[in-house]
Amino acid sequence: MTIKAATLNVGGTASFTGGTSTGLLYIGASGNQLNFILDDSSEFVMNKVHEYSITRPKAQASAPNGWTQRGNSIVIKHQLLLDNASYTTNTGRASIRTDPEATDAEVLALRLALAQSIADSAMDEFFNNQALD
Repeated sequence: MTIKAATLNVGGTASFTGGTSTGLLYIGASGNQLNFILDDSSEFVMNKVHEYSITRPKAQASAPNGWTQRGNSIVIKHQLLLDNASYTTNTGRASIRTDPEATDAEVLALRLALAQSIADSAMDEFFNNQALD
């Protein structure tokens, strides 16, 4: 399916099934960022890094409600061993910026739409083949 024909379920819920539940091991912090690795006991476990960051809203007189937007972001990096014995890094990013006055329900709706846009099979052509139509 092309991205032009894709649909998103509004008001739905998200659920991931199958696979093995794997924990995250905390490996350190830097400023407002926490760093984890997947606890999957693999040979390349250190090469599967998850970074979780937050940006707290700051007072700003010029903003409509006196505050800047708050932000949350996730960066996931998986190293890949290539046939020529060198490494490359595959990186995924998700970021949400919301107004401090946004309700929990409004933030959840945004998170669900983002997750669906990344994980839904309707977006496979977009992510696998960079197809817009």
